[in-house]
Amino acid sequence: MSRYIIGATIIFAFYAIIPTLIIRLFGYRSIHQGPTHKDAGIALTFDDGPDPIYTAELLDLLKEHNVKATFFVLGKKAELYPDLIRRIHVEGHQIGIHNYVHFANPFMAPWKVRKQIRDTADLVEQITGTRPVYYRPPWGVFNIFDMFLPRTMKFVMWTIMSEDWRTRGGEDKISQRMLSNLHRGSILLLHDSGDTFGAEPDAPKYMLRALRSFLEHTQAQGYKYVRVDDMLRDLEKHEAKLKISKKMLIKVWFGWEKIWHTLFQFKAVDKGNSIFHYRVTTYSGEPIYLDDGGHIRQGDKVVEIHFDNHMLYDIALHSRSNLHLAVQMLNKIQSGLPELMNLIYNDIECRYVKGLYGITLIHRGSKNLGFNAFDMPKGLFASITKRYLRMLMYVLHPDGKERLKIRRDMLVPKIVVMSSDFYKKKYPMPHDALNLQQPGTLNYSPPLSLD
Repeated sequence: MSRYIIGATIIFAFYAIIPTLIIRLFGYRSIHQGPTHKDAGIALTFDDGPDPIYTAELLDLLKEHNVKATFFVLGKKAELYPDLIRRIHVEGHQIGIHNYVHFANPFMAPWKVRKQIRDTADLVEQITGTRPVYYRPPWGVFNIFDMFLPRTMKFVMWTIMSEDWRTRGGEDKISQRMLSNLHRGSILLLHDSGDTFGAEPDAPKYMLRALRSFLEHTQAQGYKYVRVDDMLRDLEKHEAKLKISKKMLIKVWFGWEKIWHTLFQFKAVDKGNSIFHYRVTTYSGEPIYLDDGGHIRQGDKVVEIHFDNHMLYDIALHSRSNLHLAVQMLNKIQSGLPELMNLIYNDIECRYVKGLYGITLIHRGSKNLGFNAFDMPKGLFASITKRYLRMLMYVLHPDGKERLKIRRDMLVPKIVVMSSDFYKKKYPMPHDALNLQQPGTLNYSPPLSLD
């Protein structure tokens, strides 16, 4: 029996869990937030309608505040309440698809999902004259065949979930969730109906109260509201502008990197294939004391590590999302460390080094690879380093300049160090490196590494 359960779990994972993760976490064909520049808007989106009571009240509220929104409607309700669909369209709001009935895609055959989408699109087009192309499935869950829907169909996720299908906590709790992590470019998920599975029938009443105070507060703060299609156009336009400035910056940056490597005699671990460059230098900073009892003091020989920025740029260029970029970089670092250590063992200049040393923004998870991370001493060097590395983040990261605004407090460079003793245990000396060791130098201490 357990064999059947395991088999069914594996099938379900491939059918629903994996494609949902690919679309939602890796950003495949989907938008979950817009640009965050100072003129960017936020998008209000409403699922599960239209509702004969609450949708009409919602439209009145939006009209009162001169706000345009996006409605992901159910085809069955569109058929029951065509006048509401027509009103949504006439008043300038966008209409998207939320299936014909509120049923999860993983529990439907692929042809059934396609029929749900097609029937809903046909109905909306008959009523409004415009065919919807934006799609959000119930509960934001996909099946693997959804990934092969026509390319004209665009998936819309969200940045902030208000959990407004519940009444517990009332409008205050909903308002609190709506305002949490709010920033320009946010897509908010709300509901204008409470008659779907798991929702409370009178929940939209509390949502409307919360929305009224939210609109008053955010409009006073200078926020503006856009439809999802306008947000996507703004995103594409903004990215096109950034590409021009980035290209210029990248040319200057790559030129400077060549000069830097020549001046300070950095060596490539494996030209074109490794993520690391290194050089042997003398440590001149404050003493560093490591978790394993090792230490680096002023005057000690260390191997200084730098990332290969051409490779980082190439990884970022082909990354579909933040998560994909992080995974790709981690894989490159993990595969590059053994190559680096092997080269260091065979480099006669690296004898007697006390560890590997570097400064990086990419230090999360470094402890798992054997590194210790330390704050940089405050001063001019730390300030310059922070600005330089943030500039690299702007160039390399899929979200570019926007990430610098949102996660600025986390973008702090740290010193990363791995002791030679730990390094020897984790990366034992290769057999072909033994012939470089002279008699009496078996206490040779290799370097440490950066993550």
